[in-house]
Amino acid sequence: MRQVDRRGFFGLTVLGAAGVCLPGGLAAFFSPGRPGPGGIGRSDVRRAWRRARASGRPLLVLLIPAVDEEKHERGLLWGQVLNHGSDECLADLALCTVACATGPEVLRAFPDLAARVLPRTLAVLVEPDESAACLRVEREDLALPEISWGEPEPFLEWERAARARIAAIEAALRRALAPDEETIAARRALCLAAVPEGERAGLEARFAAGTATPRDVRAAPALARAAAEADPEKRDTWIARLAAAAREEIVAAPPAGAKWAQSAGCGTRIEGEEENVMVACGMAHVPALSQRFLHLFTNP
Repeated sequence: MRQVDRRGFFGLTVLGAAGVCLPGGLAAFFSPGRPGPGGIGRSDVRRAWRRARASGRPLLVLLIPAVDEEKHERGLLWGQVLNHGSDECLADLALCTVACATGPEVLRAFPDLAARVLPRTLAVLVEPDESAACLRVEREDLALPEISWGEPEPFLEWERAARARIAAIEAALRRALAPDEETIAARRALCLAAVPEGERAGLEARFAAGTATPRDVRAAPALARAAAEADPEKRDTWIARLAAAAREEIVAAPPAGAKWAQSAGCGTRIEGEEENVMVACGMAHVPALSQRFLHLFTNP
């Protein structure tokens, strides 16, 4: 049985400006012409970033692997994070716009990233000023143990490992999006600057009074996050409201560039598709953590 590496190395690396050559494996990952990816396309990546910037938020691009065999596993991974992540994690994700794209799509939209994206990159966070950071992980730190579903103890080990990697990704997202008060204050300023000048005072007053509407929270999530940190007694309430906004945006509906899919072991159903290709039931068992996942194979 493969064991999960408990070191949990999940690095957030701020992308520097040094020009370096891409390693061979990474060059292959970002090479054009890969068959059958999902993703939103080069022009749409740039458009998604412009929309995020217009609202004072960064764009988080979940990278779709080039290798078909890895697409399903990556979709499962993000499905676990988005569907089963904590309110704290979803509140962090409310601070950004989320989309899915292939490596070539991202690099064609942001050519300056070509010499800076690192191997094992799971996602790229592009700020409104086009500075960027990447979420990366070593392969063994995402591994789950191989188990026999007829035995309870291996299943418990698998679930512990799955929840551990969710927690590792949550920690990396926190380091990227809301690591400290200074970062939250900067995100608040960008978010407020994106609000029409005549509406800013009223918006700030509603957040200060605790009367901000769900629409306010969706429009200015960094103000809600700043309010959460400013008042410990109301922090949980603000975090829950941010998490609800994120779930409405990227869980109830899929992030741009992907579709939600479900499988309980007897076929796969693509949400929103009238015609779904189902496979014959092989009496397989899919744990609850993996039953809803991002489908990254088709162009939505």
